[in-house]
Amino acid sequence: MKTRADNPGSNTRKRGRLLARLRADEGMAMVEFALVLPVLLAVLTGILQFGLMFNKYISLTDAARAGARQIALSRGQTGTNPCTAEETTLENNEPTLNLTSASFNVSFSNAADTCSNPGSWNQGDTVTFTIHMPYTFKVYGINLGTTTLTGQVTDAIE
Repeated sequence: MKTRADNPGSNTRKRGRLLARLRADEGMAMVEFALVLPVLLAVLTGILQFGLMFNKYISLTDAARAGARQIALSRGQTGTNPCTAEETTLENNEPTLNLTSASFNVSFSNAADTCSNPGSWNQGDTVTFTIHMPYTFKVYGINLGTTTLTGQVTDAIE
């Protein structure tokens, strides 16, 4: 009867097969992909979130431009407050921005000018229309933080 001790080559063959199996790269690509995928998804999601935030900022600045322009053209009007009317118009006509949570600020280069008296505005003075709006970063439904986007435009009163 032969024992393992009688056949010294069998241990070497088994060890050789084991080492060959450990050196094989079958399945390594799948393991590497599983390790890299979460990082790639995080980067992609970050780029997407930045793009969405930048889109909101561009839309907000455009809304501020429209507001400043409308107020700048309101010189000499009586009976209405053009600042309040413009804020209401923007809230109703910019549904993608959801301006109901935004704050509006109107300032004039001439300290004597006020929103309630557009008849006293002087041609050539400037009006600055500012909108502040909160923006929440959400990734896969997880709130990562909130910041304030600001759109500000200055226009000459005509």
